[in-house]
Amino acid sequence: MIFKTKAREATLAPQPEAGADGRERLRFFADELVKANEAVAELEVRLNRLTGIIHDADLAHATLQQAIAEDGGVALAEYAAGKAPDDDMAQLVQAKETTAKAAAAARDALPNVQDMLSRARSEVTRLEQLKQDAALHYLKQRADHVALQYKRIFDALCRSHDQLVGISAALSATGQHGGEIRMSTTPMQVPRFDLPSVADPNEFLPTMTHLPAENAVYDATASWLEARNRLSQDAEAGLDDLIGPAHERNDDDDRAY
Repeated sequence: MIFKTKAREATLAPQPEAGADGRERLRFFADELVKANEAVAELEVRLNRLTGIIHDADLAHATLQQAIAEDGGVALAEYAAGKAPDDDMAQLVQAKETTAKAAAAARDALPNVQDMLSRARSEVTRLEQLKQDAALHYLKQRADHVALQYKRIFDALCRSHDQLVGISAALSATGQHGGEIRMSTTPMQVPRFDLPSVADPNEFLPTMTHLPAENAVYDATASWLEARNRLSQDAEAGLDDLIGPAHERNDDDDRAY
């Protein structure tokens, strides 16, 4: 009979597709690890059974030799002569012969079981590592969702920054009150994380850096200059099409300032 372990079944089981959800891959290796551990336990029982048979044979042999030594072989001689077929010596001889035959078969089977157990334990080690890798991969996927949100917020900040650069230029265009709107010429920088959504395609860089985009600055400058022109001609002029709807602060906001 071919002995098929659960570890062998685990190696034959189909793995999740590459595009499967990370949690599914983690579940797969967790399930396979359970099977592999069951296979190890099953093989350890079989190994213990075989070594127990060999131990019993050694014990039966030693017990027989001790009995022979104690009476100088008298009982053994009577058994050999057929005078005591059912006494203690007969039982010891029969136990020795029976266990010796079983031990011979057990010794033949032992190397194969030891090899199977070694491979099953190696499979457990392999699956444990794969399970850990799958868990880390899944957590990195979850972390990348945070990184993507981080990148979106940074991109939104960059767009607002470029608009403010253009607004600053527009509101200072006449040279009057130019000092009221201050801006830094230092590039915006935030830490970069080694996750796909914020990774640099060419090399690892410690920060994400942004310099004003000329087109965005130009558009903002043009819109706010036109807004200035409209207001200079008409205090009630509509501006929503140029600079968007006004967001008036309420009294609580005013008190904050």
